[in-house]
Amino acid sequence: MARSLAGQRIVSEAFADGRVHKEYLAVVVGDLPDEGEVDLPIGEWKRGRVKIGEGRAARTRFRVRWRADGRAGVLAMPLTGRTHQIRAHLASLGAPILGDPTYGGPEADRLYLHAWRIRLPWPGPDDALAIESPVPAGFDP
Repeated sequence: MARSLAGQRIVSEAFADGRVHKEYLAVVVGDLPDEGEVDLPIGEWKRGRVKIGEGRAARTRFRVRWRADGRAGVLAMPLTGRTHQIRAHLASLGAPILGDPTYGGPEADRLYLHAWRIRLPWPGPDDALAIESPVPAGFDP
């Protein structure tokens, strides 16, 4: 994304300092509170999945956007950046992602997890770069 060493440094430092705001959309099966935060460690990635409850600290905030037919549309905001973090955290709440059998979700035509928005400081600490990806079909009720 960065086209210079200085730009690379800005981006790297923003990620390291937790100044990057990430938003993902997910469709889950099961029931969740309207909003909350999961604070469970995530272990190393092995054999296609991670261990939940051991390893490095990981936090994810979430908010339910809609509910229909035993499913829910969720906005997930990881505060850390661990492999499979959102998938593992939502599954730990008993609400695995549609299309994610690795973490207990039912089979589907795709994994219903979408990197929707990211915002980071750019080019200076008081400015921001915001990027948004169009929402694919199937992420609304």
